Amino acid sequence: MSKSIVANGKAPRQSPPPHSPHTAGRLAAIYARVSSEEQRENQTIKTQIDTAKRWVEFQKLVEHPIDIAELYLDDGVSGTIALAERPAGKRLLDDAAHEKFELVLVYKIDRLGRDPQDLPGTVS
Repeated sequence: MSKSIVANGKAPRQSPPPHSPHTAGRLAAIYARVSSEEQRENQTIKTQIDTAKRWVEFQKLVEHPIDIAELYLDDGVSGTIALAERPAGKRLLDDAAHEKFELVLVYKIDRLGRDPQDLPGTVS
């Protein structure tokens, strides 16, 4: 029979089982949008994606792993167009309805729509 070594009165730390909630990553979608040539030239869509990915990496460091399910990119699409009428926005909403991810990461709320009051009616 083997015996655990106890240091400082504490049993050695055990790793959580492979499929515990602490090791399973939540699935997230990244939505990014730019609306003008100036924004595209400044690569703000890339900045939005990079920022979301850095946040995901940080979550792993604090033991809240998140995996990226997919990127949804509306390049050159105005925020005045309803999310459901944008190419990537429509896919985002369809995939959300089919539970392909648990959360959506955006750089700023105005990437989803110009008027935040319009957003609650977007998803049910």
